[in-house]
Amino acid sequence: MQGPLKSLLYVSRCTAPLDDDQIFRLYKTSVENNAIDGITGVLIHDGNVFLQLLEGGDNAVTAMMARLGRDPRHCAIQVRDERVIEQRSFGTWNMKLLKIDRAHMAAVTNLEDDFGPSVAPEIRQLIIDTLHEISSAD
Repeated sequence: MQGPLKSLLYVSRCTAPLDDDQIFRLYKTSVENNAIDGITGVLIHDGNVFLQLLEGGDNAVTAMMARLGRDPRHCAIQVRDERVIEQRSFGTWNMKLLKIDRAHMAAVTNLEDDFGPSVAPEIRQLIIDTLHEISSAD
């Protein structure tokens, strides 16, 4: 039996800009590995910054963060939110990928079209608020 579910949102910077092909390969590998590890979530990027929300068992999410910390493509990893959740918001996606360029991050006000109605409103707002913070950080 799996223990409590955990949701973790982090932001990181790419050590070098990634092109669309590199992002797609990273995404494909994430989908495969997350299916094995029981992790779901969403990955949002603009080519230089990652925003990712992970959901899964505590041990799986902790192990994923340890792997990300060793991944040479990531630097400046900042955990922005971590909580115990009753159910997954992204339960049908091993990983959803959204590309949002930096210029449009500040204009994001609703992700329902991208995420669907299953994503808890507080999680959707957390992601929107974090996108706005990223867009004004540089």
